[in-house]
Amino acid sequence: MDLGRRREGAAILEAAVRLAESGRFFGTEARARHNLGVSLFGDEPLRATEVVRGAFELSKRVGNRSMAVWSCGTLGIFAFLVGGDWDAVLVELQEATATAAAPLDLLRLLAAESMIRVSRGGLTEDLWARLEENGKQVSDLVGVGVFEYAKGYRALVNGDPASAHAAFVRSADTVPSGTGIFVPNLGRPGLWQRELEWAKDAAARLDADKDTTAAQRTSQIAIHAGIAALEGRSDEAAAGYGEALKHYRALGLDFELAGAALDWVLLLGPGTPEARAAADEARAIFERLGARPYLERLDAAMRDVLPSPVGRGRGGA
Repeated sequence: MDLGRRREGAAILEAAVRLAESGRFFGTEARARHNLGVSLFGDEPLRATEVVRGAFELSKRVGNRSMAVWSCGTLGIFAFLVGGDWDAVLVELQEATATAAAPLDLLRLLAAESMIRVSRGGLTEDLWARLEENGKQVSDLVGVGVFEYAKGYRALVNGDPASAHAAFVRSADTVPSGTGIFVPNLGRPGLWQRELEWAKDAAARLDADKDTTAAQRTSQIAIHAGIAALEGRSDEAAAGYGEALKHYRALGLDFELAGAALDWVLLLGPGTPEARAAADEARAIFERLGARPYLERLDAAMRDVLPSPVGRGRGGA
């Protein structure tokens, strides 16, 4: 689906929101707002997040518990990817979890919470056990994809790129229509482990998807920059990362921007002014979010002490 058709679809959903709002059909309005936000995320992630927040708050206000729980799960995932107010979102996720009963609802809420807490180095075994318990009960393919993605993300941040890659592959294979959400992180284990074929597989999946949003195109630029770095084309890699950061910045995808900046320094080192500026921008984002594991990896990369294969192999851990 090209941008024109996506805009046409969004316009139809916006009309549905207005019609439902004027008729005070609150349940229909909340669902239309949620679906509008989902349709917008790839091209306007900040607006999409606010639209879904509107669906969530409307559902809470009128007592539509099932829609409130569902939209809260979406809001949590969006806030994680955007790098929004994680503290506020964690509170909302926990409140929604306390009222949810269906395994799929609980899985989505717990997955969003787990990824934020993993990013902060604070995931508890109890939370992970609850996520696994509900993940094993879900047969919905999107739910299975979310579960595998959460497993991959936990493995990645905890220093197990091989397990992360395997889980991300299962996630992407389970939900082929979810390329924009499930594939961008698929390339990161390959970059961090310097496994070129893993990175190339992620790039091929992004390149093959015809429904290319602005966020996906930026992910394409970033993964191809990483591949260039792995292949020794340093100038091309640096230029690609610089372009990717520019687009992430324009989209408001702060956490994605910081992750790409970290990849840049991990693969190419901190030896240029551009790389150091990217690292400074990433550091400010990671500090705001409380993303301690990422800050530690960034610090090590800036000192050039990461061991091979995760780093460039010129220092000791």
